[in-house]
Amino acid sequence: MIDDYKKIQHDFHTGAILPVGEEPDGPSWTGFQSVKDRTGYFIFFRENNPQPAGVIETWLPEGVKVKCTPMLGYGAATFTQTAGRKGTLNIEIPRVNSYVVYKYEIIK
Repeated sequence: MIDDYKKIQHDFHTGAILPVGEEPDGPSWTGFQSVKDRTGYFIFFRENNPQPAGVIETWLPEGVKVKCTPMLGYGAATFTQTAGRKGTLNIEIPRVNSYVVYKYEIIK
């Protein structure tokens, strides 16, 4: 995992890194977003939450369409989704106390 992270580390850290989701408190869905022009990264964490899917507020504008490609962790395959109110995305992480890193691209 460390070697895979090193491949995206520089690109990830060239963006503005902002918190997303809920405040970490044990059973929350939380994470970070690396924001650049029309691309960036998400790191989503499913803490000790019984639900395999969560809705996470991001810094995406409402109504933009994004393509998310998994880079690390335990997330679903590549998906395309339209950001909802407050930039919300529906995220699935099948394992409790797990994470996923997605590279995203705004496509519309």
